Amino acid sequence: MRFNVSEAVSLYEGGKSLTEIAAIFGYKTGKSVSDKLASAGEWPRGRRKTKPYREDFLHVIDADWKAYFLGLLVTDGWVDEARKSVHLGLVDFDAMSYLSLLIGAPLATVKGGEKHSPEGKIISCRDSYRLNLCGASLYEDVSRFGIVPRKTHCVGPISWKMHELPHLRYFLRGVIDGDGTFGFPSNAPGTAYCRIFSASLSFLDQLALFFRILSFERVKVHPANEYWCLELCGADNMAKMVGLIYEHPLGMARKRQKLLEKFKGRLSDEGEENTLYAGNSLEPGLHLGNQSEQCPGLDNPQGSVGHVHVVDEPSETAMSDEEG
Repeated sequence: MRFNVSEAVSLYEGGKSLTEIAAIFGYKTGKSVSDKLASAGEWPRGRRKTKPYREDFLHVIDADWKAYFLGLLVTDGWVDEARKSVHLGLVDFDAMSYLSLLIGAPLATVKGGEKHSPEGKIISCRDSYRLNLCGASLYEDVSRFGIVPRKTHCVGPISWKMHELPHLRYFLRGVIDGDGTFGFPSNAPGTAYCRIFSASLSFLDQLALFFRILSFERVKVHPANEYWCLELCGADNMAKMVGLIYEHPLGMARKRQKLLEKFKGRLSDEGEENTLYAGNSLEPGLHLGNQSEQCPGLDNPQGSVGHVHVVDEPSETAMSDEEG
């Protein structure tokens, strides 16, 4: 099929990944599609042309993609204290190209190849992609979300401001896309699970609180060999995962596709609600749950740490295998 710029943009905005679009037009990689769109001056989902990024773009989390970027950054990113720089590295081109275009920063490619494991085995490594960002204000802003030097075993306190809470679910999506795994032991939705592994117990404890704020139930954190594991299971939690966290295309495509393939139809067939939440983002009128949460990691509007009180307000719309 001959490449068509407007059709490629339409496919991307409709939820197709760059890798999928490449296959449609007969290209080997998603980067070929991205390069063609760039040369034609067309940018998917807003079609922004690359421009120098602002160092303070994370000072306020006022967009879903910013929260998603932070979720990936806390799992697969790192900071350099001496250079005041922030870095993210992933093998997923769709997620990285998406963030590159929105941030306005160039994407670097790290060629894969063969490497030797400590046991002497030869490991074949895929190409990976990196975003390298610099700026003292950016370095300071990401520290509010626990992204600090040597965070592997002890992610710092994660602090959200009240007006940023509508984007919390996309922070969790970034975390799952970075370090999460979906498991499907059988065809019954009740046996499915989502697991997030980390060497930092404090990090998973904070994530567990965030999931509970979003009305997830039976959120467990337990040891897993040399690591810790946060586990969500059950059809009700998977329905919330589909209807809230993975409702819309954004960034990495493969985990969302796998989740929807396994559950979207099945949850409906068995009477589970898979439209638990409505809208592009949780506006203040769309409640996060009927509860009051004691949440040390959430700032109140005045900036001091305290309670997060979530009220039950009616919304306009009724909220009616293994993948790593």
